[in-house]
Order: sequence, then structure tokens, then C-alpha cells
Amino acid sequence: MPDDTPAYPERIAAFQDRVLAALAEVQRYTRAGVQPTLERIQRSGALRVAKDHLTTIDTDSTEYSRFLNQPCQYFWTAKRVGRLDLSLEAIALDPAWRSLFTDRELAAAEQRLREHGQRRKSSRLIILRCGPIFGHGQAQPLTKIQIASKL
Repeated sequence: MPDDTPAYPERIAAFQDRVLAALAEVQRYTRAGVQPTLERIQRSGALRVAKDHLTTIDTDSTEYSRFLNQPCQYFWTAKRVGRLDLSLEAIALDPAWRSLFTDRELAAAEQRLREHGQRRKSSRLIILRCGPIFGHGQAQPLTKIQIASKL
């Protein structure tokens, strides 16, 4: 394991913090649909909940498979408020957390997001400095939270 990679329990704790921050952000828009996922996370942990939601069940019938592999209520809530980037699926696909999931779980996350119209955003971030616009004061630097919310 590289020196800059935290120990596995620390990565799981960091993942949980990331998921809880996403749930808190979605709760800013609505309370409906967040509480059941929050309660499951409190009981089982964010990684277990995310893995459970990304586990797919294969059947001979495509329609039956789609029925069995429906997104969780939190996914629908994030979609309703226009923040699929805060779904468990999108978080699992983040390069920082991909190693916590199997290829099959990641494929399920990608497929679900694709089916619901979410395009993967580039992991590269380019920030340009700009001066005042039309002489109306100084341009303010963005904080990390503001930058993350604009992605």
C-alpha cells in the first residue's frame, strides 16, 4: 500500500463522512427520502449500505432484473432535487472511493446513472483566476466546498 493511502479503516471512515456530507446536502433541498438511508447508515455503515444498493441480482428476464435492481429511495430523492452527483452511485464512482467496490458494483453504479441521464463529469478541475467584471469590485476566490458543489 502506498504511503499516501490511509489505512483501510480510515478510508472507510472517510467514505462514511463523504456519504453523510452528501446526504446533508440533499437534505438542504428536501427531507423526504433521506431519513431511511441515514438510519441504515447509522445501523450498518455507509460502505455496507452503498454495497447493498449496488449489488445486482441476475435473472433470465430483463424486465424482472430491472424490477429487482431498482435504485434506493435516496437515489430517487437525489434525482428529484437534481443532484445525482450526490447519489451513492456517483460517490462510489469517484476515483477516491473506487477501490472500495468490486468491478460489478461499479458497473451497476455506472449503468444506473447512465439509465437516469447522469453523465460522468471529468475528474479534472480547472480554476481560472479572473479580475473584476466590468469594474464591479474584486473577484472572490471559491472555497473547496463551493468548488465541489459546482462540479
